[in-house]
Amino acid sequence: MLNRYARAFFTRVLTPTARLLLRLGVGPDTVTLLGTLGVCVSAIICFPRGWMLGGTLAVTAFIFSDLLDGTMARMSGRTSKWGGFLDATLDRFGDAAIFGSLAYYFAVHDKLGMFLACMICLISGSVTSYARAKAESLGFRCDVGYIERGERLVGSLVSTGLDGLGVPYIQAIAFWALAVGSTCTVVQRMLYVRKQALVLAASGQGGLPDPSTPAAAGQPEPAEPAEPADPASSADSAESAASAEPEGPVGSASGSADPADPADPAEPTEPLEPTEPLEPEGQAGAAPESADVAGPSHAASGSAAAAGSEPTETASPASVPNAGAPAEPASTPAANDREAP
Repeated sequence: MLNRYARAFFTRVLTPTARLLLRLGVGPDTVTLLGTLGVCVSAIICFPRGWMLGGTLAVTAFIFSDLLDGTMARMSGRTSKWGGFLDATLDRFGDAAIFGSLAYYFAVHDKLGMFLACMICLISGSVTSYARAKAESLGFRCDVGYIERGERLVGSLVSTGLDGLGVPYIQAIAFWALAVGSTCTVVQRMLYVRKQALVLAASGQGGLPDPSTPAAAGQPEPAEPAEPADPASSADSAESAASAEPEGPVGSASGSADPADPADPAEPTEPLEPTEPLEPEGQAGAAPESADVAGPSHAASGSAAAAGSEPTETASPASVPNAGAPAEPASTPAANDREAP
C-alpha cells in the first residue's frame, strides 16, 4: 500500500542522483548489489550490539538503493525481467538480515515477546512475497495486502530508531502490529487467489476440475462409437463366402458319400462312378451305354433282369473281361435264354 503512494515521491527526489550515477557509468545491477550488501552488513553489525539509532540510519541509507536502481533502469532504458528478478531476490536477504539481527538481540536480552514478534514478521514477510510470486506465475493477480514490504520496513525501522531515542513501548507496539498485519496479508492473498481460481473453474477454463464432466462426477466416460463398416470390404467378404460354397456335381457326390467315411475337405472329392444305380436316372442311362459296347449282350442282360436277377450292380465295360471281343453263343447266358420257350 505504501509503495503506491511513496514510490512516486521518492522517484522524483532520487532522479538527480540516478542521472549522476548513469553519467559516471554505474549500472542498475551494480546499485542493487551494493545496496543489498550495505543493508546486510549494517544490520548485522549494529542491531546485535544494541545500536538501534545508528543501525536504523545506516540501513535506511542503503534501502533507498532499492528505489534508485529502478529509476536508473527506466531512465537508461535497461529495464528487463532479469533486473526485476535480481532485485526481488536480493530484497529477501535484506529483510532477513534486519529482522534476524533484531531477533538475535531480543533473544540475548531475554525479551521473548519481542523475539517472537520479530520471527513472525520475518516468516510472514517471506510467505507474503512468495505467495504473490507464485500466484503471478500461475496467471493470477495478487497485488493486494494490508502489510507489504514497504510497510514492514518503514514500521520496523522507524520504531527501532525511536526506541534508540528512548521512546518506550513504541517498538513493541509496532512489531506486534506488523506481525498481525503480515499474517493477515498472507491470508488475504490466499483468499484473493482462491476467488479467481473458483471463477475460472466455474467457466471451465482451468483451476479446479469442471464438476459437469463425467470424470469429476465419478462416472465412467462414455465409450466411443464404432466406426461404420466399409462397403467395399463388406462386398469382398460376401464374394469370399460365395466362392467357398460347394457347387456342381462335386457337391452332389459329397452329399451322397458314406457318412462313416467323410471326405477330407482339404482334398478334392472324386466323383462316384455312374454304374451304381443309386437313382432311377442312373439306371436309365446305364442301358444305352452297355448296348453300344456289347451289342447282342443287351438282350441277354434284359432277359436276366426279367428272370429276377439283381439289377443293383451293373458291370461297366472296363470291368467285364473281353468286353471288346465277340461273345461265343454256347457260353453266354443270352443263348440259353433264346432257346427257352
